[in-house]
Amino acid sequence: MDDVFKGAGGRAGLKRAGYQGGIQCPMVVRWPGKIKPGTETDLLSAHYDFMATLADLGGTDIPSGKDSVSYLPTLLGEKQKQVHDFIFVRNKNRFMGRSALITRDGWKLIRVGENDFQLYHIKEDNEERYNLAAKYPERVERLKQLFFRELDSERPDLTATE
Repeated sequence: MDDVFKGAGGRAGLKRAGYQGGIQCPMVVRWPGKIKPGTETDLLSAHYDFMATLADLGGTDIPSGKDSVSYLPTLLGEKQKQVHDFIFVRNKNRFMGRSALITRDGWKLIRVGENDFQLYHIKEDNEERYNLAAKYPERVERLKQLFFRELDSERPDLTATE
């Protein structure tokens, strides 16, 4: 069935998928006098960064044990001092790519089976058309180690079983 509303914008996957069409979404922010209109960024961020950003706006600390990073400096056109080396997205969808790990330099590892992974470079292939796992097996293995470390972490937001 075709995506009637073209919500994935030509990207692989749909809602709740580990592919870009399921997890990449635009964010629109309007704050007259603070955020310059038309500003764009390629800052690697995740939904859980909204918590740190709100805490930063409110002048309070985020709870300990969270990976949330405030992107308020980026919104205000200032230098972003704290950044993610990677983000990890836990996903229970068994049909369109499970969980995914995305690095700051654009590498993305998607778990598509129990021990089956796909590798993409989303800065060059945001539609995830070219699985590079066979071409870069060493990178897949390095990212899998990081992936499983995050999957097995004690973070409460990641403890649900797949």
